[in-house]
Amino acid sequence: MAEDDSKLTADPARAEWAERMTTGAQHQKRSEKRKAIKQFEAAVKLAETFDPRGLDLGRTLFRLASAHLLDWSAAELPLTRALAILEENLRADHPEVIAACRGLIRIHLANKEGDCGERLTSRFLPIVEQARGLLHEETSELLLGLGRALRLQRKHAEADEVYTRYLKAAEAAWGPDDLRVIDAVEAMAGNFLEQGNAAKAESLYHRALTVRERCWGRYWEGRYWEGRIPPARQLDAVLSALADMLTKQARYEEAEKLLRRLLDLASDKVGAAHHLAVVLRKMDRADEANEIESDALTDLYKTLRGD
Repeated sequence: MAEDDSKLTADPARAEWAERMTTGAQHQKRSEKRKAIKQFEAAVKLAETFDPRGLDLGRTLFRLASAHLLDWSAAELPLTRALAILEENLRADHPEVIAACRGLIRIHLANKEGDCGERLTSRFLPIVEQARGLLHEETSELLLGLGRALRLQRKHAEADEVYTRYLKAAEAAWGPDDLRVIDAVEAMAGNFLEQGNAAKAESLYHRALTVRERCWGRYWEGRYWEGRIPPARQLDAVLSALADMLTKQARYEEAEKLLRRLLDLASDKVGAAHHLAVVLRKMDRADEANEIESDALTDLYKTLRGD
């Protein structure tokens, strides 16, 4: 501690950097995004003067990327730089390196950059699996991410191999109804659907729906880790995916039942109402469809006005 204090005293740039980092972290904790970004951007410029390829700069770039939250285009460059610098200074399986890697993979997948996502995931997956084990949450995320990257490139057979390997191990460890298993089941369903195997996809979606319905509205102790999507939103997703598939097959009555359930629980009432209205119009029930959309918009306006 005394050594760190002496560094700050001897180097004004480092002292200002430390102050900027502290202030930025405080803004970030209070969800003051713009203020946090401004502080971290200034801290990056300072770190570049006294630590151009060192950990201070790498960690500062990572904090800047994290402050951008879901603004992928703004986060990608600082996170790419952060990963490169952290790799130079830390072991490949160090938590900070893996965190930067996971963040960058999420950006590639969000941008539908399957080739970039595959290259990065394939490079780090063996490292993380060896260090953490196949069923660790970080390994699981990378495996499912690799499957998604392969699907974006229409490499469905390779994606199926990735999902099957993980699913077999996860089912053996936790049982068929564990939520971590169901994540893989849904991914496999999407992969089958993209290949045109609707029957297999439907079977898997129904399996996922049964479990999601059972745990909706509550967390299962020990089954979730930081950053996971809450169960209610996961239920939204599987209801929507299954209803979409049924709609494309002109199975409108079945799709309607799912979409009415979705409308009851969805956070995006307007989107769910539109989805249901599309199906109702296909069944020549335009008046009912218009009423549902109108009611959803009215509720939204009331919410925005604070009624």
